[in-house]
Amino acid sequence: MKRLDNKGFTLVEVLAVLVILVVIMSIAIPNISSSLERSRGKQDTARQDVLKSYAELYISDNRNKVSSDTCYITLNELVDNGYASSSEIEDSDGNVFAEDIIYRRSDNSYEFGEGAGLSKCVP
Repeated sequence: MKRLDNKGFTLVEVLAVLVILVVIMSIAIPNISSSLERSRGKQDTARQDVLKSYAELYISDNRNKVSSDTCYITLNELVDNGYASSSEIEDSDGNVFAEDIIYRRSDNSYEFGEGAGLSKCVP
């Protein structure tokens, strides 16, 4: 009698492996995408902190020109005066941060916000 040499996988074994892989992927993909979103948020926060440091340098260099106790600095001012590059004022999606940097002399603080209604720090 001739003996069959079965060296391959059966269709059932291949399908079982595929089902297991699909289950693992359905669990892993949402976790990976949410961790990517969290890391983008952290990257944007870090870039904003760096931009606040640039604004602090800008104010320090122009201390005698600061117009009021609460004023704003546009990100384009930082780029135009050489404190930041144009790529540094973009978020992780490549969009330019929309807000200005608000400077408060009373507590020497810098924060992102809308500069409407305030004067520019350095006219």
